[in-house]
Amino acid sequence: MAQFSGRLAASARVSAASLRADQENTRAENRRLRERVRLLETRLSEVLGAEVAAEVTGQGVLAGEKALQEQIGALRAQVGELTDALRRKDEDLDGARQANRDLMAELNRRMPRP
Repeated sequence: MAQFSGRLAASARVSAASLRADQENTRAENRRLRERVRLLETRLSEVLGAEVAAEVTGQGVLAGEKALQEQIGALRAQVGELTDALRRKDEDLDGARQANRDLMAELNRRMPRP
């Protein structure tokens, strides 16, 4: 019986060591697979980014730093023009409001009071 217990204990030690080795191998494989997935995600991101850039460029959207700077300059000029136009419209509106107030005041002066 003692001999059987000794073999069982030795077998359990071997099994525990085997399980630890399997666990460590699995962890190493998981690390490798995670790294591979990260590399594939990075590559996919680059490929999709290039495809989107090609599509956007084909639709008339400017690509490249110089072209973007030119587009920014044109948009800033347009914002300046629109700001000036808005300022002029505000001045016109203020003038119209003042004329309306003056006309209402004149009308009120002319109306007989009951």
